[in-house]
Amino acid sequence: MTPQSLSLSAHDITRTHISGSASIAISPNTNSTVYPAISISLIRTVVLEQSSTNVGENKGGFFERLRCRHSPRQRKSQSMIESSSSEEKVIQSNLWHQPELVENHVHSEWNLLRFPFSIPVPEDLPATTETVLGKVSYVIEAQTDSGICTRQPVDIQCRSIQDGQTVDYARAFPGQRLSTQTFLTRMRPDSRVTARYAAKEVVYQTITKGIRATETKYATVKELRWRVEETVNAVEVYPDTTRCKGQIIRQLAAGKQTGHWIATGTDGQVAVAFEITIPQSANAADEIDISSYSRGLAITVSHRLMLDVIIGEDTFDQGTGKLVDRKPRVRSLNASFPIAVDRAQGDEGLITHGLPQYDETAMPPDYEPKR
Repeated sequence: MTPQSLSLSAHDITRTHISGSASIAISPNTNSTVYPAISISLIRTVVLEQSSTNVGENKGGFFERLRCRHSPRQRKSQSMIESSSSEEKVIQSNLWHQPELVENHVHSEWNLLRFPFSIPVPEDLPATTETVLGKVSYVIEAQTDSGICTRQPVDIQCRSIQDGQTVDYARAFPGQRLSTQTFLTRMRPDSRVTARYAAKEVVYQTITKGIRATETKYATVKELRWRVEETVNAVEVYPDTTRCKGQIIRQLAAGKQTGHWIATGTDGQVAVAFEITIPQSANAADEIDISSYSRGLAITVSHRLMLDVIIGEDTFDQGTGKLVDRKPRVRSLNASFPIAVDRAQGDEGLITHGLPQYDETAMPPDYEPKR
């Protein structure tokens, strides 16, 4: 018995499962004990597109550089990633249940059997994503035991976290009395924005004694600069190791606040409120972690918030309260944090993951106090 045609319909696609049916036309004389066996697979395709960029080059306001994280020193000013692709079967399900016989179909000379299916979507599976290095996409494949095969593209999406959730990051700086705490609250974006945060930077221990017994020094915040960077890696994944093929880091958005913030009470705290906005025009890619791959080509995506707090210093006379000295810049406090830049989705059927708390105790932040 040779099946004549195989069709596939995946009509219910969510972040937790994909449901549909596979249909096959067979001879009406076929005994039910020898119906064709059908398997359903979810296949991920990673396509790397040829990319070339100069290290440290600025293009259209986006700072980009292409490199390998653990590669030897760059020998040429330009690096190249060759076009390539690979497929990985994420999950496979063999349909053992009795199929449905479809009545009143167009091919009256054949019996049409329908095999309903519902396969789970792994929780750590990244969404369908297009990046500056290539894309990650998915197909559902139906295959019979005789080798007939058909595929249907499917779009796996992730919905962003609910707005209003706040995370915070505390940072201490070697050799400095000052410490900081950054508060990030995810806000609902509009149609022109991919992600928006209400942010607050708090600097602690800003009041100290002056050189003279009658003076008090106040560390002041003169300027706060922020930028959000996206890092896209092209990686070859092997059973026991990985190999970096290239990396692009680009700036998605940036901003700054200037002024003169100083502690108003005796607690020595200075707070600066600001807003972080990632525009849709930045074409930010969804987050992809390396742990979701087991072999073949991989594209990973991560985002970080970079902060630079410019610190000045005011000295006051304790008796008169008058300003006796002002230094506009004495140091700069730099820190970076992970930040979620996933797109918001309106489909309530999509699973939502809470914003990771990013316990980075094993990965110290990238900061460097400057004088």
